[in-house]
Amino acid sequence: MLPPASWEFQGWTIDRTIDRTQRLAWLKTTRLRSRAGLRDKHFLRIGVNFVDNQIVVAVKGVIIRDGKWLIIKRSDSDDIGAGTWETPGGRVDFGECPEEALVREIQEEVGLDATVDGILYASSFMSNPFRQVIIIHYRCAVPQGNVSLSDEHSDYLWATKEELVQRLPPTILTNFQKCKVI
Repeated sequence: MLPPASWEFQGWTIDRTIDRTQRLAWLKTTRLRSRAGLRDKHFLRIGVNFVDNQIVVAVKGVIIRDGKWLIIKRSDSDDIGAGTWETPGGRVDFGECPEEALVREIQEEVGLDATVDGILYASSFMSNPFRQVIIIHYRCAVPQGNVSLSDEHSDYLWATKEELVQRLPPTILTNFQKCKVI
């Protein structure tokens, strides 16, 4: 049984009455409006066939140097998680190995050449009813060097355990503690 043509979910209006071409054009327009600061309405439109569920795979690097963890702060103008602290990483592109994606993302976000040492844990959440995000967290090593932030981030910190507890969002902190990262 399909849900109604339009309904609300966590502040999103979900509309399944348009086709894929219309949805893609709408998403492009919405992203452009969002980048321009026009955030008056947020809609998520889903195609009629209801088969467009999406899984996004992302990678994050837990970088520890001299007993401190590297965390970075998302830019205040970011569409998702503005102003929050996190570890470096990002989306895995199609056809890309997760470890290669992480090395690329760390280079792009903080300007450091990383070595991936191994998987720490994986986590998953639903960003909306039709989009699941799976994040694989790796332990990484970086040589001595200076952090050079991308435009996506506004600050960085080589944090002590106490500073991690103060700055990281509760979901990340809970996973770190549960998986004995800290």
